[in-house]
Amino acid sequence: MSVKKRENSFVFLVMVLMICVMCMCRAKMADKYKKQIDKYKQITLDDICLKNENNKEVDFLLGVGTSSYQVEGTVGATEKVYNQWMECDGTVVSGDCNGKKQERVITKPDDACEHWKRYKEDIQLIKKLGCNTYRFSIAWGKVNPKEKEFNKEALQHYEDVCKELQKNGIKPIITLYHYTHPVWFEKKGAFEKEENIQYFVDYGLKVFETLNKYGPIFLTVNTFSGVAFHAYYMGTKPPFKKDMGLALKVFKNVLNAHVGFYRKAKEQSKGKKSTIGIHKIVLPVEKYRSWQFWDNIGISFYKTLNHNAVYDFFTKGKLNISLGIPALYMKESVKHENKEAIGALDCVGLNYYSGAYMSNFKVLRRTNCIPTQSALFTIYPEGFYVALKQINKKLAKPLSVPIYVTENGIATDNEEHRDVFYRSHLQNLSKAIADGIDVRGYIAWTLMDNFDWLEGYNLNFGLYSVDRKTQERKLKEGTHFLVDVFKKHTEPPQKVVDDVNSKELKDAPLVLSDALDGQLKDVPLVLSDALPNSQCDILKTSVPEVGELVLLSADKQEERAIQAG
Repeated sequence: MSVKKRENSFVFLVMVLMICVMCMCRAKMADKYKKQIDKYKQITLDDICLKNENNKEVDFLLGVGTSSYQVEGTVGATEKVYNQWMECDGTVVSGDCNGKKQERVITKPDDACEHWKRYKEDIQLIKKLGCNTYRFSIAWGKVNPKEKEFNKEALQHYEDVCKELQKNGIKPIITLYHYTHPVWFEKKGAFEKEENIQYFVDYGLKVFETLNKYGPIFLTVNTFSGVAFHAYYMGTKPPFKKDMGLALKVFKNVLNAHVGFYRKAKEQSKGKKSTIGIHKIVLPVEKYRSWQFWDNIGISFYKTLNHNAVYDFFTKGKLNISLGIPALYMKESVKHENKEAIGALDCVGLNYYSGAYMSNFKVLRRTNCIPTQSALFTIYPEGFYVALKQINKKLAKPLSVPIYVTENGIATDNEEHRDVFYRSHLQNLSKAIADGIDVRGYIAWTLMDNFDWLEGYNLNFGLYSVDRKTQERKLKEGTHFLVDVFKKHTEPPQKVVDDVNSKELKDAPLVLSDALDGQLKDVPLVLSDALPNSQCDILKTSVPEVGELVLLSADKQEERAIQAG
């Protein structure tokens, strides 16, 4: 055999060996995922209890969330390009995610999910899920299309949404700023300039005076770190800059914008009840390898920027960040004091999706957890409990304010993964509440598949799928456990009366509208005359030669079919 042939044979054997090793690793990982899935599948409805002893007088809020730019479409805008994202159409964005370089091309959502004009039918979908709250955001660029000019029609639209929610027994949770602002605001320098804070305050107050009468929870900015560091340091949101000094300046200004709005809104409400809070995202980060001591520096840097700075600002009125990390080429700092910030919130909105690892100053996916469509996120429910404990200890408890989970969801096209995600996260939420953490609401992200910023329509976070051509919504298989939990906690317990001769039903008129077709086998019967709602939801009785009948009140299921046995 020639030398060349031996070399080729050797290369071939190495390649085969590598393929075998890769297959074995994948099989091992798949087995690990299967064990996690099987474990989470054991969680039942009985394991979930969201009764908050600190909140006996108010219903626990359960619902879904959306953001305006992701679902509304362009309807309702007076300007063709009404926010800074639309101006960036076609822009190529590069950045790091999960330790890898990635490039994305900015696109527009076009009609998105047509939620602006379909909001009434979407609210009915929300109601069918068993929700008693709905989180949505206001499109600043539609409401305030030009400097000092407000669009009455857009404001009326959001008022109509609140009226429809109120009519259906659903509480609004309103986010004022979800990553978008008017083009004119961007051209003025947006949150890069301190003098522009007043524009946000003025816009917020206009929305507040229009919608506060509907008893919503207002949340100002989604999120402080997302606006400052994603847009000005990581460069993954407009204006796609990578300047830590500028990012810290924006961070300070966005925090002060919240405080400015909060104080003015409280003054404007003149003693009337109002609830104004913040969004806080928590991504618990641990060292990938315990012996990499230098990653302690990276984790400390991460915690300072994303967590401790916010906690100190609202509990001490101080923002003090000094980044002297030569390895990251950082020598930036910000030192600021605002005593008005202390206690300037009535609640905390926690956004939680996953945890991550830190390795060589890079944030990486947890490879030992079930993956999702998101490059960084995995199913890590234990991190949810960690995040709730952190928010409670550092912010909610010191200020004596409640926590609402304002985003929690999974991007996946695997419905088994969606099912176990909600099972495992709701179990950890139950654990946190049982341990005394004052959580008063939970929002699943998101109502329906929608436009997801840099990822376009490639991430499937929705409880409903959306046909991009027909806009038809379909509830996904992996949502059933979540819906059962919602209904368990939001629907009143059924009252059962065992016999038609019960004193409770004396003189109650009953009419069976379907003809009794011979033997009654498998024939549905409809109770066309509602049972008195104050008396019962379910009636059990019997008919000679027929057997037992179970009749539901019309109030219970709007002429729901019942089976004769």
